[in-house]
Amino acid sequence: MKRTFSYNVIIIISSAALLMFIVFTLLAASKIQTTGNLNATLVLLAVEFILISLAAIILKMYLKFIKGDLGEMAVERILEKLPQGYYYLRDFAKEEKGNIDFIVIGESGIWTIEVKNLSKRLIIHDKYLEKQLKQAYAEAKELESILVQLGYTFPVMPILVFANKVKIDFGMRPINGVYVIGKSWLEELLTKHSSGQYLGAGQAYAVKEKLKSYTTKF
Repeated sequence: MKRTFSYNVIIIISSAALLMFIVFTLLAASKIQTTGNLNATLVLLAVEFILISLAAIILKMYLKFIKGDLGEMAVERILEKLPQGYYYLRDFAKEEKGNIDFIVIGESGIWTIEVKNLSKRLIIHDKYLEKQLKQAYAEAKELESILVQLGYTFPVMPILVFANKVKIDFGMRPINGVYVIGKSWLEELLTKHSSGQYLGAGQAYAVKEKLKSYTTKF
């Protein structure tokens, strides 16, 4: 989930502008009420309601982004502690719109990681999860395609990681070709299981170096 500095600035400025308009309309409404102009007061109250609604929408959207970033930060702290010879790339730009949260390259192979940070505590195989499985699987396949362009034919295994405290009963087995785990199981999966093909130390480093150009965070 990649957001640029300019994106954050736009959100902050728009939120501040809305707040100023809300304060202005409140002050204007209080002055009009003293004059007894009921129609003008009602119009200002309607404008006030619209502005507050817009502010609530922006706040909700930004809080969602912040929550997603916090989830990625929690996962990154785990990746930073992987054994020597494991590398990770963050915010990997896809050829299509969007990005891959993390790519891990190491002895166990090549992995893509899609991070979710939800309020729900129980993860079951429902419509929501099916949608996320398709997204994670597509990301792995796209990375495989990029690797072919770079001269590699390594398989890529997708992981769907939930950064919040959740209950997941799928175990260490893929669901529709995707591992679905909580963050506490991530290190074990990456270091004790294979993505489909083991890599030598030199291979892992070479792949990481070639993929670096697709991201600004590594």
